[in-house]
Parts: sequence; structure tokens; C-alpha cells
Amino acid sequence: MPKKEIIKEELKEILGAAVKERERLARYTTFKIGGPAEFLASPADEKSLRKLVIYSRLRNMPLTVLGGGSNILIKDKGVKGVVVLFDSPFFKDIKVEGASINAGSGASLAKLCKAACENSLSGLEPLAGIPGTVGGALIGNAGSRNDEDGWTSIGDFVESVLVCDPEGEYRLLKKNELGFDYRKSNLDGYIAVQATLKLKKGRKEEIKNRIAYYLKRKKAAQELKYPNAGCVFKNPQDHGKTSGQLIDECGLKGRRINGAQVSRKHANFIINLGKATSGDVLKLIDLIKKDVKKVHGVSLEEEIKII
Repeated sequence: MPKKEIIKEELKEILGAAVKERERLARYTTFKIGGPAEFLASPADEKSLRKLVIYSRLRNMPLTVLGGGSNILIKDKGVKGVVVLFDSPFFKDIKVEGASINAGSGASLAKLCKAACENSLSGLEPLAGIPGTVGGALIGNAGSRNDEDGWTSIGDFVESVLVCDPEGEYRLLKKNELGFDYRKSNLDGYIAVQATLKLKKGRKEEIKNRIAYYLKRKKAAQELKYPNAGCVFKNPQDHGKTSGQLIDECGLKGRRINGAQVSRKHANFIINLGKATSGDVLKLIDLIKKDVKKVHGVSLEEEIKII
């Protein structure tokens, strides 16, 4: 039996579920771009995840976790090793206990915000409308502008995160170990499994109205018509302008390379007009960075993860 067939059968035995080979990842990303995964696997629970981590280490196979597929650009050549999807009920579970929420890393941010609202818990409203999963949000400390003090991030509410380390061991990281900052955390190298968030009690109707307000604001400002990965660049720190404003002032709205185009609605979004390749997007990213550096003297840093 060929080596790949052996690995596939071993993975199926470990996970107790189907394992896909050479599965195109474009369908799993909001960009609708991406080549095949060597293997695509969905662990059922924390035990099968641990077995998978240990197995991949022994086999010297890369392990890549794909959350909701947002904020990511997968290259057309695909991904070596095992790509992990947290789409089992175990990893999507959300439990509310008083003012605390325990959310699995595979749960969507939309469902997290909904659960908070239904239980009259306030704080997450500015995060409404952000795509992706809790796990991805934790790693990148996903956030959004608010109307109070300027910015709200998921890390503002996290008390602890249960992670699986590269050895397959589980650890509970407390807030002071997580290193939350603008668009980053100390979770790189770990697999986030579950997070505990502490919110504040509020009035359900007010929370619902605030969620609707932030959703409406995002829909008015952001690109929703075409596939995209959200904001491509981080906003430069200690600078009076956002990346979107800097790109716009370079006259790059609408700039196109084959199937990839800088959104005419929001300059920090690159859209897939239908047949964009990862190469098209990467060329456009490079062009934007060079123009912004030339015009503004600012070096933009990618917010999206490129695999």
C-alpha cells in the first residue's frame, strides 16, 4: 500500500471519522482561494485531537488548523500535511454559566455574540459581524471599533484558554499568559480548544439593539458583495490614519491584477472577482505595500495569514 494510503487509514483510525485527501481548500475560505490539503481531518473531541497532534509529530507531518476560513490566504499550491477543521459538535459547543461563557474554538463569533445576547450578557456587541471562529479570533485577538473608548477586542473578555501544545498536552493559559495586544496574542504554536470569557449583565433589548447597530455599520462600510478575507493589513500604530485611508490616498481603490482587485468600497479589502489566484492577491499586496511606502513612508504589515 502506498505511504499516503497508509497515512490516510491511520488517520481514519485515530479520528474515527472520514479523512479527505487532496481536498481543495478554496471552498473552506471566505476568499474562495486555495489549493488542496494533503489531508483534511476533523477530530471529534479533545481526545482525538491529542492523538492527531501526537501522530503528526511522530510522522513529522505539519499540522494546520483552519478555523472559519476568514482572515486567511491559502496558496494555490495547497497545504502539506494535515489541515484540521473544528466542525464537530464538541468544538462548536457554547455554555453559559452566570456571567461567564465557555466557547469551543470551532464556534462562530456570530453564535458567540448571539449566545451572549440571549443570556443578557454585554460587551461583545462591537464584535458582531466579524466572520470566523472563536479559535481564530483568539489567535489574532480579533476586534473592532466601538463608540466608547475606541476599540473592543475579544481578549478584553478572556479569562483563560484551554490549549493543546505541540507535544499533545493540554494546558490552561490564564489571561496574563496570553499576551493579548493589537491583532496578536501568545497563542501561536498552540491549538486553542476552548475559551472562558467573562462579560457583564445587561438588558437583552439594549444588547440586541447594539448588535444590530454594529452590524449595520459594518455592512455600510465593508465589502460584502465579493469573496474576501477581511482587512488585509493591520492599521499602523501611532499613526493618525488607518491602512484603508493610506491605500485610498495612493489612488489604489479599484486597482486590479487579473481576478484580484482592491475594493472600491473599502481600500483595505482585496476582493476575488471570481477567478483570482493566490498569486494575483500576493502581487496586489506587494504593489500596495510598495506604493504606501513610497507615498507615505509607512511599512504596512499583513493582518491576513498567508499559508
